[in-house]
Amino acid sequence: MDPQASRDQNQEFIRFARERWLLSPQEAERCLKRCLETGRPAAEVAQELKLLSSSVAMIVGGLASETRDPSDGRGTQVTSVVAEPPVSSVSDKGALARYEIRGELGRGAMAVVYEAHDTKMDRDVALKILVEALGASQDGPRFQREVQAIAGMGRHPNIVNVYDFGADGGIFYYTMERVEGEPLDEWLGL
Repeated sequence: MDPQASRDQNQEFIRFARERWLLSPQEAERCLKRCLETGRPAAEVAQELKLLSSSVAMIVGGLASETRDPSDGRGTQVTSVVAEPPVSSVSDKGALARYEIRGELGRGAMAVVYEAHDTKMDRDVALKILVEALGASQDGPRFQREVQAIAGMGRHPNIVNVYDFGADGGIFYYTMERVEGEPLDEWLGL
């Protein structure tokens, strides 16, 4: 990656984290300064400085990449901005901190699904994060209806179990049973 693209990516990560009250202005400045000194990605630096947990840094990095200008083909633009701090904030003590992200399983127009480990319950889960984290007023209720619909179907061998649902720092998420197997599009031959 060229140096300008790397700087842009780091600035986008820090801007995204600041807008969601995950980093204070001083923390953001420290992080950006270290990025410029070392040439390392902001997510790594934020973890090294103990500003964000690895799970939160990975989530912020994935969501920040979705906010880039759509004209460059790298994502969609977030149109809403947080005016005041959310009730909770994503941190090492937040609800998402209990999940260790192991990798991305898939993404769609509305959310990204990660393979994760629930450290509190000691089990592997699929963690679904709403992409438009700040669009909670629009997409949050729809996301919650999706979770309630799945949970309301009861126990069935062809439906995953929902374990947890919430919002952490304005980021809506839910966890569900992690099912092994081939992706549906491959199974259908698409």
